[in-house]
Amino acid sequence: MKNKLHLRNIEGKNIGSLASVYKEVFSGHPWHEDLACDNCGTPYASELCERYDLNKEQKVVNDCRNGYTLRNDVFLLPKGGLDSCVECEKPLELVDFYPNFVNHQELIDEALDKEGFEGFMLYDENRPIGFSWGYMVPDKKTTSVNFPKVKDLLNNEGFVPNKTFYGAESGIIDSYQNRGLGSVLVAKRLEKAAKRNFEHFVNRTINPAMGIITSKTLSGKPPRDLFKDPERNSKWFGWDIKNLDQEYLTKVMDRLGK
Repeated sequence: MKNKLHLRNIEGKNIGSLASVYKEVFSGHPWHEDLACDNCGTPYASELCERYDLNKEQKVVNDCRNGYTLRNDVFLLPKGGLDSCVECEKPLELVDFYPNFVNHQELIDEALDKEGFEGFMLYDENRPIGFSWGYMVPDKKTTSVNFPKVKDLLNNEGFVPNKTFYGAESGIIDSYQNRGLGSVLVAKRLEKAAKRNFEHFVNRTINPAMGIITSKTLSGKPPRDLFKDPERNSKWFGWDIKNLDQEYLTKVMDRLGK
């Protein structure tokens, strides 16, 4: 029987579906970008989550247990609501994080115009369940990254920007996580970056799973901890694309079946 899971290139005709699954992914773990304070953008989760992650030192991060009380970047919205925001202390007016606080449609359109863009969506039959895209490190600031500042930091680390592929976004919706499908998307993106003769791969993330997946695809090589983002509470990591493991890549892609 033909496998229901398959990849499609990201292109103009499916960006509506991409915007929908993007919002669904980032409302889930570990981001919980569901609702936001209309004044300061502080994220609020409307549902409990008992998940947590382990970083490469096996330290617990993104710990959502106990009603998110162990996190300082997302807060649980009580059933009765809140009169004021826990961060800015102004009367709390909640909006959808996407697109009201961050316009994800603009973010997607912006990415599609970038030099070296490579992107894929993962489907279960006709339902989009995940995505991954990236592009050459650009010269100008984007919606989410201050690249003029980042480029200087990359150069200091020996990463030539126009030879470096930026892994911008990857995600799988909650109900399909922990099945190895994120590896399919990340591996496919790295394969395309290698074919375009990029020398380095970099990303910025709070999700340790992304680093683990990327390292496995690149012959188990650990990432270089490059620097803290100049504007966001997240770190940048880098790898050499020459370490792409073709045997592992084939093995991962076989998860889609025939």
